[in-house]
Amino acid sequence: MEKYIDYFLNYLQTEKDAAKSTIHRYSADLERLFEYLQVTDINEITQNNLRDYLNHIRQKYNYTPSSITNKINIIHHFFRFLHDSGYINLNPSILIKVPRKKLKIPKVFNDIELEKFLTATEHNTYTKFKKYALRDKLIFTMFAYTGLRRTELINLNWNDINLGNRYLIVKKS
Repeated sequence: MEKYIDYFLNYLQTEKDAAKSTIHRYSADLERLFEYLQVTDINEITQNNLRDYLNHIRQKYNYTPSSITNKINIIHHFFRFLHDSGYINLNPSILIKVPRKKLKIPKVFNDIELEKFLTATEHNTYTKFKKYALRDKLIFTMFAYTGLRRTELINLNWNDINLGNRYLIVKKS
């Protein structure tokens, strides 16, 4: 089974240009899947095997519905790749549905919390880091007002920022 995981991870890396963190997560989840299934022939895997596995991890790890959705999406992607590449005859994941998503209202800072967040860098008393206070304040401000993810902010370059027209170009991370 390891070779099929390797084929898939190579596909993600070369053709999909997936991030290292994505490849690592897919690898760990697929290894856990095959450790649970204990099958010798990839074509022996059934829909029921996959549902048993999903039920097992939901109970054992107390995953949230969104985490289970991520696991299902990884399984869908993996078996679709195997089927499209001709490694398996039938895709056992095709009828497995993701749990319904509960709508959550995003948490936002109130005015007092926002002020505390933005001034947190000014209260750093460790002298070694005082020289980074302005940079840290800018980072906090970018997070607070743009909603950027950490990797999106890390990958931001000066030529991605247009101060005159007040926009950012956020590249795929």
